[in-house]
Amino acid sequence: MSDPAAALEAIRRSIRSAQDPEFEWLRTAFVPWAHVQVPVRRARVALVTTGGVYLGNDFHEPFDPGQPWGDPGFREFPWVVEAEDLKVAHPYYDDRHAVRDPNVVFPVERLRELADMGVVGGPAPFHYSVMGHLPRPARFLAETLPALVERLRRAQAGAVVVVAVSPLCHQTAALIARGVEAAGIPTVCLGVEPAVWTAVQPPRAVWVRHPVGAPLGQPGNAAKQQQVLRDTLDALETMAERGSLWELPYRWTGDV
Repeated sequence: MSDPAAALEAIRRSIRSAQDPEFEWLRTAFVPWAHVQVPVRRARVALVTTGGVYLGNDFHEPFDPGQPWGDPGFREFPWVVEAEDLKVAHPYYDDRHAVRDPNVVFPVERLRELADMGVVGGPAPFHYSVMGHLPRPARFLAETLPALVERLRRAQAGAVVVVAVSPLCHQTAALIARGVEAAGIPTVCLGVEPAVWTAVQPPRAVWVRHPVGAPLGQPGNAAKQQQVLRDTLDALETMAERGSLWELPYRWTGDV
């Protein structure tokens, strides 16, 4: 990891210059923690992505990036959704990889494959997406997050993987994970900007040296995406201290 303080300051300056001149990172000393009660191999696993994914063909309204502080809503997907039906509305990251293969930010097909292999007990009945570039997340915290947590609770999710996509999405992912863990459901965040997580601590997080916009790996590389997700779930069960942050041993080697 490069100098976290310098990386944080560079992202902060960029957000202040482009969108919110008063932006500051949300920091808190307390990190919630939910113990893993059910092994992943028997748990229903839910996915939450910050990548602005929505259902096309007029099933969902796209996220509205024109709102002053970002769109604070969420979109819900049945576990059987196919990647070909997914679209992306999130102008704060390079979405060319996600457009080609939404699994790079929302690995629903990879999760079903792991369930077929017996690695997880099964997908939760519903999965969720937000547009995580939220420089002022007060409305998200007051309205969206409680509703999202309640839906995950009702779905009896035994574990939640939160995928962070853009730099500021990493803060939103941490806030989601904190809210879900406070409700008693263990989480793990997956992303590419570990410096943000040194400031806004999620309960558990892993990162990989992939570009912003493709935390799971190259579009079309199902084997790598599957392994990244599997390692993320392994970390969920292995991490023993709140605020744990691990690097996964992968590198970007091209677009295939």
